[in-house]
Formats: sequence, structure tokens, C-alpha cells
Amino acid sequence: MPRVSVITIFLNAERFLEATVATLKRQTESDWELVLVDDGSRDASTDIARRLAADSNGRIRYVEHDGHANLGLAASRNRGLQEARGDYILYLDSDDLLFPCALERLARALDDDPSLSLAFGATLFWNWDPAFAEEPDAIQHYRGWADRTIAGARFLAAMIADETLHPANCSTMMRRRALLDIGGFDPAFRGIYEDTSLMTELLVAGRARILSECLSAYRMHAASHCHTAIATGDYTASEPNAARLRFLEWAQGFIAARGAEPAVVAQAIARTIAEQRGIGVPPRWRRMGGIVAQALADPARVKRRLRPHVAPVRAALREIEAFYAAYGDREEAARATLRLVRAERDGWA
Repeated sequence: MPRVSVITIFLNAERFLEATVATLKRQTESDWELVLVDDGSRDASTDIARRLAADSNGRIRYVEHDGHANLGLAASRNRGLQEARGDYILYLDSDDLLFPCALERLARALDDDPSLSLAFGATLFWNWDPAFAEEPDAIQHYRGWADRTIAGARFLAAMIADETLHPANCSTMMRRRALLDIGGFDPAFRGIYEDTSLMTELLVAGRARILSECLSAYRMHAASHCHTAIATGDYTASEPNAARLRFLEWAQGFIAARGAEPAVVAQAIARTIAEQRGIGVPPRWRRMGGIVAQALADPARVKRRLRPHVAPVRAALREIEAFYAAYGDREEAARATLRLVRAERDGWA
């Protein structure tokens, strides 16, 4: 049986799917399988996935729902979990990229501590789409949490209060047994917050290892699930919104139903629900106001404070540039080069 099962669900992903799979083939960890779950694609990605599976000597498997149906993220991820054979699971979205050491680093963390339910690292949020060309690329920072093994409930409380701490799927590895024990993804969440509800169930009673290393690139583009939710008005990161409130109310009920609820999590949920309902100003928004004021008053000082964080961004962009050059996609390599040039021009990398 493989050590790691990577699960990639896809829907009309012909633009990105083959390159995403190519980053898996470059991993320093060789003991993996890939389960490709087709969520009812109507473009060439179905044929691409079937070809990748046929050429893999069984290492890559293609599955679909009955009748080639579109059942959504949660159902498709659960289908992949049912098919997976590895001890460890990583969900790699069809438009994201893994850096070469990702599987090795995460699997080693889980190997080293059998008490862990999951391990996760940092992610490059990569503004691939020309529509976001003026936005700086950024690597997620776990601040004081990085390079530590932690009680999941403490981190969950912090993550509920501050969504920027939420690990990306492409940098998160979980024990298959832990996923099966909670029943996988909750199909009540379709389109957004399905990963957050799963993370809540894993973290509330488990332990996690947090790595500071950047392990993947999350491709930011207008057709992604998150930006689609923003475009349709279902979600906004900077203001109260109905989707977040629905998740918080679900989490409050889930924690209460456990009986012996972790007080720190229950308190964080209650505070954040109050913020979403307009009672009080969230502390992170007060901090953001101070940062904006400081930037306006002394932009050079802000750049000096950010300087330690920009070298990893530059390194991650160079990794993407090198991958696409080796892959033979000159257009994408040039796009990554342009992101580097823009970052250096603007003084952020």
C-alpha cells in the first residue's frame, strides 16, 4: 500500500490539471498514489485525467460519480477518501502546485509523532490571474505557532478568530484513520467552508504539527471556488457575511454537542459570532487599522518590517518559474518571471 494518497478533485480543469499532476511527479517522497475524482467535467479534463491514469501503471486512478454527475466538493472529496489506500491523505486542488519536498516533509512529521492527527505548512498565495496583477504575492505566516506541535483546540480557537491562519488544503496532510473516524467532509457545506468544518472536527480533539516551510502554491484566479463565492456575494474576507455566520453557528452546535466542550474554542466562536452580528469591532480589524495608518505615515518603516518575509516569496516564485521551464510551458514560466520582476520593481521582494 502507498504511504501517501493524494486526492485531486476536478471540474472543468483542463487549463491546470496536467501541470498540477506534474508537480506531484517531482516529489522527493516517492511512495504515493493519486486519486483523480471527476466531479462531472464537461471539458477536456476528463480525457486528460483518463490518459494520466492509463499511462501510470496503476499509480494514478480515475474515478467519477454515477452518471458523471456533479455532486460538489464535499461529496467528491469523500469519494476520493473512499478510494484512497495510503496511511496519509493530502487534498491537492486541480489548479494548485506542490513544491518538491512537500509530501516528504509532511509525512515525516506524521511519522515522527503518532499522536498527530494532521500536519501542515505554509502556502504561497500566488496572484496568477492578470486581474490580480497589482496585488503582491504572499506567503502565509503562522507567526508564533510555526515549528511547533500544538493541541489542536488552541490553534482552532485562534483560527476561528483569524481566518488568515487557516491552512491551505495543498499544504495539509492528515491521517486517513482520523478522517474516517469523523466521517470525512460534511456534505451540508457545498462550495465554501467545507474544508473549515473538516478542520474544526480534526483539530478540536487532536494534535497538529505546524511547519514554517512553504510547501505549495495556491493559484489565485477569478474562477477559483473562493473568488467565485466573493463574486456572487456569498463571502467576503473583510466584512461580516452570511456564509461565515452559518459556519460559526454550525461550529457552535458541534462543540456544544460534544458535551465536554473545549472552553477556549467555545469562547472564540461566541466572540466571532458577536462580531459577525455587528456587536463590537474584531481585534484583527483594529490591528489592521493601525497597520494602515502606519503605512500611510511611514511606508519605508513598513517595508523594513516586511523585508524578512519577502525572501521566501521570491524563492517560491523562482520555484514556480523553474518548474514551468522544465515542464516546457514557456508562457507560464514567463508569467512567473513577470511576477518576480513586478515584486522587485515594487520593492516588496
